[in-house]
Amino acid sequence: MNGLAHMGQIEDGTDSGGFRQFLDGKPIRAGDMLELEVAGHWLPARYEMNYHARQGSIHIQLFAPHSKKEIVFKIDHDAMRFRWPQPDA
Repeated sequence: MNGLAHMGQIEDGTDSGGFRQFLDGKPIRAGDMLELEVAGHWLPARYEMNYHARQGSIHIQLFAPHSKKEIVFKIDHDAMRFRWPQPDA
């Protein structure tokens, strides 16, 4: 199975708890791990949600010698592609 079959965009919707975002029709919960496509590569990213602003964000950790940084992106529905983590091939 290639990653193209499973990538998509995050969509807004609702479930029994109210506002929620979905990927491939599955609800995304705060703390879920997703993969974000960047320049043809898939990076692991943690999903978080600001329910008051109805704005999801993606957190990517960068590791460098003697430091651990985290970059946070607001989700851009039109520009970002995501997928659920893939099992190791």
